[in-house]
Amino acid sequence: MKKTLTVGQYRSMDLFFFALMMTVSEAVIVLAATRWFPSEPYTVSVVAAVTAIVMIR
Repeated sequence: MKKTLTVGQYRSMDLFFFALMMTVSEAVIVLAATRWFPSEPYTVSVVAAVTAIVMIR
């Protein structure tokens, strides 16, 4: 018998995976800003874009 997911379980998994994607992407951005491009005065974050995607879903 196949177990179905509840809406709460689906939302929890969805938020977990988006948080994981955001954490990994921010880590890569910080790594790039500090090691690859240390002389640049700014960085670009993906937090606003990922948050908007999660809120729309």
